[in-house]
Amino acid sequence: MKSTVVFLLISLTFLSCSRGGARPDVEDRPVPVEVFLLNETTLPRTRSFSASTLPWEMVVLSFKTTGRLKEIHFDEGSRITRGQLLARLDPVDQYMARQVAREQLRSLTPDVARLEKLAGKGAVAEAEKERVLGYWDALATQLSQADIALGATQLYAPADGVIGRRMANPGEMMEPSRPLGVLLAMDPLKVQLAVGAGELAWFPPDRELRVLFTDRITTGRVHQVSTTADAVTRLFQVTLSVANPQDAASPLRAGQLARVEVDLPPLRGRFVPAEAIETGAGGMARLIGLVDGRLQVFQVRHHEKEGRWIRVTGDLPADLQVVLGGFALPARQPVTVKTTWTPETFPGRPED
Repeated sequence: MKSTVVFLLISLTFLSCSRGGARPDVEDRPVPVEVFLLNETTLPRTRSFSASTLPWEMVVLSFKTTGRLKEIHFDEGSRITRGQLLARLDPVDQYMARQVAREQLRSLTPDVARLEKLAGKGAVAEAEKERVLGYWDALATQLSQADIALGATQLYAPADGVIGRRMANPGEMMEPSRPLGVLLAMDPLKVQLAVGAGELAWFPPDRELRVLFTDRITTGRVHQVSTTADAVTRLFQVTLSVANPQDAASPLRAGQLARVEVDLPPLRGRFVPAEAIETGAGGMARLIGLVDGRLQVFQVRHHEKEGRWIRVTGDLPADLQVVLGGFALPARQPVTVKTTWTPETFPGRPED
């Protein structure tokens, strides 16, 4: 009985082998791959720089005379227009000084008229005439200064802007050396970035550039490029002028972060994704192409890298299919194409 069972098992095993044939090698089984169609194309180029925003100008607000602060008509964040009344001092001292100067000048007026009449008849010495007229001029100057001091008790906005800081309250004593607040001129707005010496040619005066904020895209013009590099970073500061109307629904604010984009001349050539090429020394590289359904290694030279793209040259067939991830497969591995990409359809292309 036992010998019969063994015989049946051997027979079934032999029959199974004769029907199934030999097991295929792994390398002969086609592997599905993605390929990139290597043809000549034009690649757009853009450089992006981190930037920050600053007020175009910061004006320290202060009175030109001394007195006690009586009124203040702004707070931090207030939008201000040129010529707007900002604050007022108690003018009592300046008013009294003007009244005294005016009364002194008024009381001297008859004496001056009488003196000039007598001088015309030669009845007054020339020295006396000069003394009285000099006193008259001094009083007139004093009255003029008193008028200026009285006018200086009112402070008007020198420009449009936003109050960045309020530094005094009614009842406090003010003097020319004590600031009342800081006015930020916000239109236009400064956008500043740092660039290397090799990038200065991209920023000629008045060139218009894209400026990207988190909530909008606008443009700015190159206003100024520093003539000396930073002592630590060795970078040059570039300042853009960006329009920032304060009557807009949401004007830009100082301190916002931005990115400045610079369009460069496009490159023409044959480009491959960086992950599809292995670079070596001396500008040499290799890539895996698909020829007659099998993998083949091609030697090329690599040149400029633009983002994830590398320009290559070499003795390559027209419309070569470059295998993505081909270096992970055995040499001469048969494959089947499941996806064909072009520079226009490849995910993550520069214009995305």
